[in-house]
Amino acid sequence: MTVWLILGLGLLIAIVMGVIISLLLRGWAVGSLIGGTFDALDDRNEINFATVAMRGRRSFKGLAKLYFFPSLVAALVTVPFILTSIYFFISNSTVLGIIFISLTMLILMIAHLVIAIAEIWAERLVAIENMPWQQAFWQGLQMFKTNFVRTMQLGIVNCLTGCVTGCLSLAVIGSLVATLVIFGLIPIIGWALLPLITLLIIAILVLGSLVTALVLTFKYTTWSILYRELTMAGKEKMEKND
Repeated sequence: MTVWLILGLGLLIAIVMGVIISLLLRGWAVGSLIGGTFDALDDRNEINFATVAMRGRRSFKGLAKLYFFPSLVAALVTVPFILTSIYFFISNSTVLGIIFISLTMLILMIAHLVIAIAEIWAERLVAIENMPWQQAFWQGLQMFKTNFVRTMQLGIVNCLTGCVTGCLSLAVIGSLVATLVIFGLIPIIGWALLPLITLLIIAILVLGSLVTALVLTFKYTTWSILYRELTMAGKEKMEKND
């Protein structure tokens, strides 16, 4: 019993540490990418790995909190619904259990949508303006509301870009795999293709990682460009009013 308790506790600690490290690394990467994009837009001469990494270092904690706490709040909100669903299922009230499970899924979907919308602009508010994550989250929602049309337009473009790129990648990979399978059915050629299949698997993994990185970089860059345009337009409007 003691051994299982220690193993369970060790597994829990490992999971928590893994989540924390992944959030911090994500925050550093996103902060570096956003900071580097703004440095490039401002035509700064010295843009290299060291300067970009420094931009990420300044904001990675705030970004990690932005990713963690809203999701934690959303998860905690659904706990009563999950417990109620379990109670109804145990009590053989299947219909009520299904209703509460459906409500839980709906709440999670809405929460995920709200968090995703807020993060579009909140990431840049934290990384560029050094704004606390709580303020950045709510201001991110306000920016979405104020610039709804522009945000939706770019969101659709980015979604279509990801879909088209993904479909083309799958088409290329599928064609290569189908060709190898056809030739592999020939007994004489089959074993000879084994090294080629190994290289193909490695190439697919590398290609998939590269395409994913390029698409993510494209999306983050386009959002940063739009953020810069919107904030500059807002500043010019305030100067005119003054």
